[in-house]
Amino acid sequence: MDIKLTKDIKLAKEDKRNIGIAIFALLVISPFISISPFQLVTRKEKAMLYSNTAMADLQRKDLASAEKNFKKASLLDPRNEMYQESLGMTLSNQQEKLNEATAVFNNILEKNPNNLTALYFFGSYYQSKGDYEESKKKLQAYLDVNPQNPEVLTMLGVVYYKSGNKEGAKEQWQKALQIDQNFEAARNNLATVESEK
Repeated sequence: MDIKLTKDIKLAKEDKRNIGIAIFALLVISPFISISPFQLVTRKEKAMLYSNTAMADLQRKDLASAEKNFKKASLLDPRNEMYQESLGMTLSNQQEKLNEATAVFNNILEKNPNNLTALYFFGSYYQSKGDYEESKKKLQAYLDVNPQNPEVLTMLGVVYYKSGNKEGAKEQWQKALQIDQNFEAARNNLATVESEK
């Protein structure tokens, strides 16, 4: 193989913005060299390719393929929380895989107790199971990191409401509306509670 061609491929590979060009060049010249084009791609780059494929799978609503591709990405780049989060969210959208999703999110929280995606997942998960105390803990932990999220404040208000604390619910919805006065869910929930008097 031509030394200049090898140097060009190496430079393109090092420049992340040109990874697509490098892969294309490798695919075009691969019949003429003795190694597979994917042997020259790093594990992180392969993980990114699997993740991108999984995102396309999600757009096609192919959850099984997305799950497989996010698992491959997670195995290739286990430090990348985004792949784990995406895997957990994909699993959580499949009722029969909810236990797997909780395992993925528990693993994320063991490594990073402030992971917002995992905290949000568990806040919602525990609410759906009727475990309002655990839901409150997870949603409050989320808000300790990011207090300016009207969606999470609104969800926390729903948890307070379902657990019988209407005043706590109103307080959370009012906070949500202070952040975003057009947040419809908080406004509707607040109006409903105030009309119950």
